[in-house]
Amino acid sequence: MRRRSRTRRMLKWVGTGLSILTVAVAIVSSGRQLMWFGSNFIVGFQQARFEVFRHSPRHSRSAVISPHFSTQTLVPPGSHWLWRFEVRSFRPYGWIVDVPLWAPFMVLVAATGMLWYFDRRRFPPDHCQYCGYDLTGNVSGRCPECGTVVNRGGEKT
Repeated sequence: MRRRSRTRRMLKWVGTGLSILTVAVAIVSSGRQLMWFGSNFIVGFQQARFEVFRHSPRHSRSAVISPHFSTQTLVPPGSHWLWRFEVRSFRPYGWIVDVPLWAPFMVLVAATGMLWYFDRRRFPPDHCQYCGYDLTGNVSGRCPECGTVVNRGGEKT
């Protein structure tokens, strides 16, 4: 019986969890702003997109901004969803990078789906389909390893 890779099993569950987390963040951020403010940058989620805003410390209003986390209810009139990547520059103040959350979600779902597909159990026809035991020459109709009833082709009945 072929052993499946422990790393592959771990990656498929991590990918599944990150996909669910991405959907949850997209739902929460569709009506709220989730922001972390650093000394010269802001990182956050807003309207199902990930944003990074870097500003020049010499052009900020206050010289020192202590790092903190903030949430706000955000339902601006005429707000739009971002369907494409955007990089905007506000010279000399800084720049903004917007990444829609559907993009990392699609990458995660594709990679995780491939891991789930390739990690499924596939045994040759003359093996027990439940445990993988080789049934060549077995005439009893039961797998001696796990006790599963099998027919002549080695398939589980």
